[in-house]
Amino acid sequence: MSRLAMTCWPQRHLFKTYGRGTPNEETIGLRKKYGEITMHDLPKWTKDYFPGIYHLDLWSDVFGDPAESAQYTETTIERNGKPFTMRRWDPSAPASKKWVEKLRRSSRTRSSCASTSPQRAPVPGRPRRHEAQGGHPRREAVDGTAAILGAKTMRANTGTAIGRIMPEAEDHSTGYPKNEKIVVFLKKCIDSFRELAEYGRRWA
Repeated sequence: MSRLAMTCWPQRHLFKTYGRGTPNEETIGLRKKYGEITMHDLPKWTKDYFPGIYHLDLWSDVFGDPAESAQYTETTIERNGKPFTMRRWDPSAPASKKWVEKLRRSSRTRSSCASTSPQRAPVPGRPRRHEAQGGHPRREAVDGTAAILGAKTMRANTGTAIGRIMPEAEDHSTGYPKNEKIVVFLKKCIDSFRELAEYGRRWA
């Protein structure tokens, strides 16, 4: 049991979220059965439904207080030819940092943060996740959120393009399909992972 951790993904529909629209019937049914929670409720919720599990894998998509808009940023992208507004929790916002401190203190069930994935949250004025993860948002995640929570590990995705679909290969004069656009995304991804590796080496 001591080697297991509770993640946020299976019960993601239970979390109160900011700007996600009206919950569907399935979500309403799950919340009626298991309750509606925030990240601050997760330690106790885990203790109630999975006694003996004290390690938590915290997912940044359900971070933040939905009632406090100052913790979030908005980015408008195009999806299926229509504008779509993405709302993400912002780890650099003063309100968010206070929220994380409260999360660290809220665990009264012996729970600890085994892992986190805060790298998805955008930082104002810095590269976004759909720009294939520049290094700065991850530095904010490591030095800020993950460090405050005492996370032993942090998940780092490779990043995606706008709309979550990477550029496809196109016809080329050589006669073979070629993907010039993806080179830009790969370079940013490589630079970002190199920065994480160099940071980790300092603590190895």
